[in-house]
Amino acid sequence: MVKIIPYVEVDGVPTFKNSDIIGIYDRMVEEGTADRTFYDGSIRSGEQFLAAMKGPNNFLIVIYWNDELSAVMWANRFQCKWAQNHFCCFRNVWGNHKVIHEMGRVSCLWLLDNLKLDCLFSMIPESNKPAIASVLGAGATIVGTSPFGAYNYKTGKSEGAVWISYTKEGKQNEDL
Repeated sequence: MVKIIPYVEVDGVPTFKNSDIIGIYDRMVEEGTADRTFYDGSIRSGEQFLAAMKGPNNFLIVIYWNDELSAVMWANRFQCKWAQNHFCCFRNVWGNHKVIHEMGRVSCLWLLDNLKLDCLFSMIPESNKPAIASVLGAGATIVGTSPFGAYNYKTGKSEGAVWISYTKEGKQNEDL
């Protein structure tokens, strides 16, 4: 039910058109998740999102549930055998926790396997309770909280950031 397509070039041909990647950001804006996903204001347009995802420091995967675009996830800040992980779920799966948890678990394991990583770290603002619940439901573990670790460009203030790790050895959510 989960289908993952990485944003890569195969024999010089990208797996997605530029307009597809810009459309993903536009959908985030339309559904009200862009400000939560890019809390610090680092990405504010589809063109900026495209440029970032085309850059060598980001690895984007596009996630489908039952052949419908349902989420995106990307890794960056690669160091040693870990990377920072980011994600956004779309409206068509909101409220369906079982689906969100399964997509998250399968996608994280896909990134770990295909990027040859031991760990993914996510930093989520403390106020984003749905995102925290989603990653915990997918089998991640809270590592700790950094006071003032998440800057909100809209308010000009920082709040606590919850640090979360995902490893192959972590919880596997047997209830899925």
